[in-house]
Amino acid sequence: MIDKRTKIILIDTDGNYRLAMKLLFQEHSMFQLTATFGRLEDIELDINFSSTDILVFDCTSITPQERAFISNVISNYPYLSVLFQSNIEDDLLVTQSFAVGISGFIKKERLNGHKYLEKAIKDLHEGRVPLSRRASRILVEKFHKNYNSPLTVREDQVLKEMSLGMSYTQIGSSLEISPETVKTHMRNIYEKLHVSNKSEAIEVARGKSWV
Repeated sequence: MIDKRTKIILIDTDGNYRLAMKLLFQEHSMFQLTATFGRLEDIELDINFSSTDILVFDCTSITPQERAFISNVISNYPYLSVLFQSNIEDDLLVTQSFAVGISGFIKKERLNGHKYLEKAIKDLHEGRVPLSRRASRILVEKFHKNYNSPLTVREDQVLKEMSLGMSYTQIGSSLEISPETVKTHMRNIYEKLHVSNKSEAIEVARGKSWV
């Protein structure tokens, strides 16, 4: 008999959580947890996701390695949905996550977390987009922003991350550019916004709802 349950792979650093999810889905009538991994490094390079419907990823930041992995999976398996769950729900993580191409973002709850995950998986299975309340608000605010900005897309990204307190090195790592390139973008931002430092640039951009 063909097993028609939705196939799920879980990537999560918490071993106890992985075990709990195995027990939860062991006899589930709709969903089957086919594999769990603690880290990306534990996944074999040639793993085939063709029989997987949903990839659940525990995410607290998006490293260049994670960005490349998710982009590659989505590109090679377009019918696979990627669900992020995280203890962190800041603007940068949420917007970067959807920029990579994920299908849903939920908060990782300590109490009754399995119920939230099960509901999110069911939403994906039925064609809905599972979102935590904060992630929903962040995305709505992003689309409500004033886009009459003189900044380029890359300059906007740099200033956004700068407004979150990130250093040149951190921004460079996040956007996969060198710190010197970040500095060049900042100089261009100063010139376009007619300011002389990052605090003034952030103040102007926030005042006009550009970040």
